[in-house]
Amino acid sequence: MASERLDAAVLYATRGWRVIPLHYIRHFSEFATCSCRHGDACKAAGKHPMIASWRKVATTDVSLIRLWWKAWPLANVGLLMGGEARLVTIDIDGEEGRASLAKLEATNGPLPVTLAQVTGRAGGGEHRLFRVPTHLEIDRVRNRVKIAPGIDVRAEGGLIVAAPSIHPTGTRYRWINDKQRVCVMPDWLFKLATSPKARQEVISTHGSRPPEDKLPPLSERAQKAREELVSGRVAPAIQGQNGSRACLHAAIVLIRGCCLPPEVAYDLLWKLYNPLCLPPWSEQELMHKIESAELSVEDVSWGYMIHVDDPSPSGRVYDALLREAQSFGTDAQTLASATPQTVHPVSVAGEAEALYSATRETARRPPPLDDEDGYADDPGDDLTRYDEDGEEIR
Repeated sequence: MASERLDAAVLYATRGWRVIPLHYIRHFSEFATCSCRHGDACKAAGKHPMIASWRKVATTDVSLIRLWWKAWPLANVGLLMGGEARLVTIDIDGEEGRASLAKLEATNGPLPVTLAQVTGRAGGGEHRLFRVPTHLEIDRVRNRVKIAPGIDVRAEGGLIVAAPSIHPTGTRYRWINDKQRVCVMPDWLFKLATSPKARQEVISTHGSRPPEDKLPPLSERAQKAREELVSGRVAPAIQGQNGSRACLHAAIVLIRGCCLPPEVAYDLLWKLYNPLCLPPWSEQELMHKIESAELSVEDVSWGYMIHVDDPSPSGRVYDALLREAQSFGTDAQTLASATPQTVHPVSVAGEAEALYSATRETARRPPPLDDEDGYADDPGDDLTRYDEDGEEIR
């Protein structure tokens, strides 16, 4: 079994793909035990490099690869994207990813048949490898989470775990069609991977920013944003504690939650939020987070911190609840807590209020890091930084 991984690594190198040994799973149980020093506490068990400076030392040198697997015969096999091979991988996760791909193909045409592998992820996962054609700039394709729901991109500086490596679930990665060549990336997929606007149009289920005349006065929205920032509900960005995601969430609260103009959001982030961050962000970094929030792919409604007309299911439920409450001369909270003997539609209203509250509370929380391998940037964020061991610096 171990020799199979060495043979595969050598084969990949002969194809011009850069190889790096990855940690492996020592023990399979409720929590897979990684061969790294973190053991069963590792958040990327069996998926991260065994070598520091791995982006620099990943190689196609067969003799070096043989030395690596002589030292670590059980190592999983990692492939570094980009390089002279111009590799990019589309990571399709589960039913959500397959549904998104079907919608994309219905609009843009089917993806060409290319080399693909099945991952061991619960619910099913698939890696499809593509080659960026020479007439397109490969540097524009970045590692990104959610270019569409359930679909991520691995590009230059990112890696994938390759067959016949073993997933933390105990399932082996395997090629679907190992004789198939890597196909050229189609133009529409390149555009989706490189254009924030194209991604936002595909991903967002909540439309675009509401017009100013449909919003509460700017002074009220700005005051709401200030209250959120000073309340402690918006966590500061702390180095080594997923700070990049925390800062993006703060920007989403101001831009998407309170519908603030970018210049007002920046002023509040700079004065009230940035001094709490360790270390503080630069002006350029904060502006980039604001731009990312504007084009955020997170499933949050515009104006979720204030009341604006919301076309999402939870928004429609709440609006209906408000109308029902007004008809009884009360408010939504009173209606939701009333007894069935007092108000006929109360039980339904209570369920609606609970759904609304749960949805809005979820929207307030920082979005989870749902990237399986842990090496992709935040949505639309090219400034996420990692140390030599693949750990996030911010």
